[in-house]
Amino acid sequence: MQKIVNKQTDERKKFVKSYWAQNDSKYKKYFEDADLFIIYGSSMGETDMWWWRQIFQSLLDAESELIIYNYCSDEMKDKESIKDIFIKRGKDTKKAYLDFAKIKEKIFIVNYNNKTKNIFLDTKVN
Repeated sequence: MQKIVNKQTDERKKFVKSYWAQNDSKYKKYFEDADLFIIYGSSMGETDMWWWRQIFQSLLDAESELIIYNYCSDEMKDKESIKDIFIKRGKDTKKAYLDFAKIKEKIFIVNYNNKTKNIFLDTKVN
């Protein structure tokens, strides 16, 4: 009976995003060399927590910067609140004591919606 339970558990792991993506082995090495991260067309949800933590750590440890293209429906969100959301997603409990002012200086927010011109990687920022 025990073998069946373990086999079922192993089979379920195949459906967990972090298991099949193998982020640590495939992508972690690239974070050390990156100067710029761009988040476009992605939410800052739980399923991508690994990515947000890696970017957060890079902003903390290196001279990298981050641009977040933030889709807003009709009202534009406050850019500082978007930075706060990213920091909340990216930090782990060990980093809860840090002063995040340094990290916030490295984050740039571009708000856009269906009414604004799509300006991905353009120099015009609203």
